Amino acid sequence: MWAGLRYAVHFERRRLYFVTLTAFVAGILFYARLDMVLFGLPAPFIVGLIYAFIIGIAALLVCILAPSFRFMLEAIAISRLGIAALAFSFPTLGETILASPLLNACIVVGFGVAVSRVIHGRIARSARTGLRARLHAYATEGRGKVRVAGTAWQRNYVGWMDDAVAVPA
Repeated sequence: MWAGLRYAVHFERRRLYFVTLTAFVAGILFYARLDMVLFGLPAPFIVGLIYAFIIGIAALLVCILAPSFRFMLEAIAISRLGIAALAFSFPTLGETILASPLLNACIVVGFGVAVSRVIHGRIARSARTGLRARLHAYATEGRGKVRVAGTAWQRNYVGWMDDAVAVPA
């Protein structure tokens, strides 16, 4: 089981790097106008590190426990980064978004669904298996093919990000 977990983390490395890096940049952008110093570092940098750590751990858990949802991770990361850039560009809008975590979450996830449709097309779900069987499959067989109903660009992107072969659905 531990070998399967190690392989699962290895297979998700691109996605985890991407999601963690965009969370770090989004955290900095969200709080870039905050003029404070924490532990000798600018507060936006510390907030970016906190965002990256929490979202990185959550992304890892999603990849392992809910693998069919893993494709939404990078779409939500792109959405979060876009909303953070918008909040940085328009400070009054940014204050409104940051003042309400529920509004922030709804906007980020809502735009994430739209971004997912653009970058992934439609992913055909594979058969559901239990955690132990999934981790065993990672350790013995690797990752299977991903079926994507979309353009060639979308299949290439999904195949690269998922580190697997993406085939037309």
